[in-house]
Amino acid sequence: MPWEDAAAAPAPSWTASLERFLASAAASLSAATQPPPPPPKPRPKHSIDFTSAPSHYTTLGVPPTASQAEIRAAYRRLALEHHPDRNTRGVDRMARVNAAYAVLDSPRARRSYDYDLRFGRVDGARRRTTEAD
Repeated sequence: MPWEDAAAAPAPSWTASLERFLASAAASLSAATQPPPPPPKPRPKHSIDFTSAPSHYTTLGVPPTASQAEIRAAYRRLALEHHPDRNTRGVDRMARVNAAYAVLDSPRARRSYDYDLRFGRVDGARRRTTEAD
C-alpha cells in the first residue's frame, strides 16, 4: 500500500534543511553555554533617619528665630566642616545639613515646617486639607 511505503521514503527537501538547522543550533548552544554572570553587588544603604533629629534648627545649630542670613552662614560653616571631600565620615551628617537647609532656606517651606513643629508633626507628614477647610 502507498502509505506503508511513506515511512521508508525520504523526507521532503524543506524538512531536511530544517532538521540540519535545528541540529546545528542545538550543537552551538550546548558548546557556548557558560555559567550565568554573578549577581550585581548590592549598593550600600545609607539609611538616614531624618526624623531622629529633634529639628532642622538644632541640626544647623541656630535658634528658631534666626534670620535667613544666620541660617545661610550656619549652613556654609557646616557644609565646609562635613563635606565628603574633606571629611569622609561626614556623609550622613552632610545629608542632614542639606535636608535642614533645603527646608529652612525657603520662606514658604520654613513656615510650613514651623507650623508642623508647633503642632507636633515632625515626621514630615503633610497636612491634609479637607473639603470643609
